[in-house]
Amino acid sequence: MDLNHIGQYLTGTLVGSLVSLIFVVFVKNSLITYLNRKAHNQAEKEDIDKITRAVENIRINFLQQLETHKADLSKEVESYKTALNSSLEQQKTLLARRNSIDSLRRQEVIKKTEEYMSAVFDYLHTGIDPTDIDLTTKEGLNQWFTSTSKMSAKIYSKYIGFYLVTCDMSRIKIQVMDLQKTLDKIQGEVGEVYKTSMIDIMSGRNLNRQLHIDMVNNSPLIDMVYKSVYSILHDINKYLTEDLESYKS
Repeated sequence: MDLNHIGQYLTGTLVGSLVSLIFVVFVKNSLITYLNRKAHNQAEKEDIDKITRAVENIRINFLQQLETHKADLSKEVESYKTALNSSLEQQKTLLARRNSIDSLRRQEVIKKTEEYMSAVFDYLHTGIDPTDIDLTTKEGLNQWFTSTSKMSAKIYSKYIGFYLVTCDMSRIKIQVMDLQKTLDKIQGEVGEVYKTSMIDIMSGRNLNRQLHIDMVNNSPLIDMVYKSVYSILHDINKYLTEDLESYKS
């Protein structure tokens, strides 16, 4: 074997060894890269699994809390509904009771108004101006004054009942009190006419029956009575057709 052959052999061997070495190094590096990447991917996968489980746990916990909150809220709403229904029922009961009371109150006001006004008109129409009494005689004057006095007392008794059902209505209350004072003054004038007429009769003077009536009927107090009666009846009518509370003091 000559030197050329030996040189070629060694060169081939060296090149083959070098190629083998390069291949081994390449494979090693590739394997390391592959293993590192696989490990990295595995780590990422594990991290993703952890995150997924954490998110799922949070979602489950949130849903559980949401259901609990919804249940509590539903109970609270039911509690409010029950309380509201109870309050509405109470309001209905109170309203029905008030309407019943208001109805009875109105009936009482109507009754007492009729009684009082009837007594007032009887006094004005048949008490002051009687058709069956001769006022030119002593006996007639006595009968007239006694009759008006009884009617005046009757008015006062009806006034008390009327006042009691309207005493919490300031405007009507004041008008009724003023009317009663005016009626008392009229009866006072009746008494003065009675005294003057009796003195004239006792003195032997001849009297005109109409004179006695005119002395009272011409009094400005009579007009005051009619105006007061009209005003009171007007307010009573408003009271009976509107809210009772608006008329209270």
